[in-house]
Amino acid sequence: MLVIALALVAVAAYGVQQRTERQASMAPTPQTPGALLAERQARGTSLPGVGRVRGLAAPCTAWLLAPAADGSATAGGAPPGEAAAHAVTAGRCTGIEDGATVLSRLPVDDVAIDLRTFAPDGDGDGVEPVTVPVVAVAWAAVRGTDLAILRLGATYAELATRGVPSITTAPAPVEGDQILVAGVPVAGVPADGVHLRGSRCAAGATTDVADGPWVLRGTTATGCRGILEGSAGSPALDPDGRAVGMAVTSTIGVTPSPDCALGRPCEIGPDGVSFQADTSYLVPVGGLGACLAGGGLRLGGDCPLEPPGGVVEASIGTSSVPAGSLLEVRIDPGSPAPGTTLVGMLAGTDCWSERGRRPARVDADGVLRVNAPTTQGLALLCVGSAAQPTPLRFTVAGTAPDAGAIELRETPVAGGILVEPVPSPPEYSTFAWVSGPAGTTDCATAEGYVPFTGEPAFIEAADLPSTVCVIASDAAGTPSTPQAFEVG
Repeated sequence: MLVIALALVAVAAYGVQQRTERQASMAPTPQTPGALLAERQARGTSLPGVGRVRGLAAPCTAWLLAPAADGSATAGGAPPGEAAAHAVTAGRCTGIEDGATVLSRLPVDDVAIDLRTFAPDGDGDGVEPVTVPVVAVAWAAVRGTDLAILRLGATYAELATRGVPSITTAPAPVEGDQILVAGVPVAGVPADGVHLRGSRCAAGATTDVADGPWVLRGTTATGCRGILEGSAGSPALDPDGRAVGMAVTSTIGVTPSPDCALGRPCEIGPDGVSFQADTSYLVPVGGLGACLAGGGLRLGGDCPLEPPGGVVEASIGTSSVPAGSLLEVRIDPGSPAPGTTLVGMLAGTDCWSERGRRPARVDADGVLRVNAPTTQGLALLCVGSAAQPTPLRFTVAGTAPDAGAIELRETPVAGGILVEPVPSPPEYSTFAWVSGPAGTTDCATAEGYVPFTGEPAFIEAADLPSTVCVIASDAAGTPSTPQAFEVG
């Protein structure tokens, strides 16, 4: 039965992609959910192996992972089809909040995956999803990657008889390759519309990404629309129905910001970090099938997942430090010795490189002390070996931004004026502002400052002249004194 399931995976999904593209062409914005997929569209493809996860820390998508086709038996001697099935989703979906944690063999209750979550066809006929319990998080981490392997309460053979094929993996796409991101978003979707959806686009460039506390390596940028809440864990399928990546984070619908905070991912380039609007990022999944060769999850060999035993659990305890100050890093007592450290600015520091590393000396209280960079901005500390580092993100604070250099852009329009502060990171990264009548508004004592969300404010002609008060904060969150602008 497993042979049949694997054969189904090889059937091309390209026709489904073409139909999806025609449906998606009517979508007006990147925030519009992808086109609904009906069962008749997915026959003979790997799409029935994609579904919705319920009961984890966040709503997510997952997909049934095919073991490497090595022909071996399970540890108990059973054929591969009788092995416990495993699914893949994003590590963040399990509730991990830092870059040091690796979950392993964690039993879970009340968690399930609904596979074959297809929309009703044109006649209104739907397909009952195949619901499978999740019995354990076999492995999960957000350390350079963003992956979780879930052990299911069913075998591959059982799922194959219910029309659910497992999905093989392949190397990450190259720029320009056509992909179909298949997932079950829930944001902006009515309750009766929570079904499998597809969005076709071309793979973009390969880039590292900073997303809150995490650094993701070798992600593929994409312009696929509809990557919304619930889409984390969605496989990106090539025309042969193989998973070549998995969506984990996106800037769709996000206010532009260079701070790389959680949910506002930035691309890390050689000269700095940059925010790319309406862009989603895929982590590579190639080789994951080797982690299941022989039945069950087995790390090592060709499996790309790191073993938990080598992880240095470290934490800084603060998100911002003064330039050149001494960082105190707490090392968990049960962790292996860190060996070496590497510290520098986020752009230009590679935790997985041997270059620039220094010996790590941990005192009797389990504290490692490292000097922070003297340059203001986003920084990175790598604790442990280059083979298995723990990346810790923080911000180096400098002096308060010069309020006198803040710029306010004024654009006359019908009925009034549009105003907006001009970002210039890292010195002017975020703003707060408020306005009031000219001549009676004191910016130093004014109340009601609100964050600048990236959209200009409209001041009606009847309210002119006005005083606009702006406070700028640098990349470390250090605020300036208020600056007053007389408008109109």
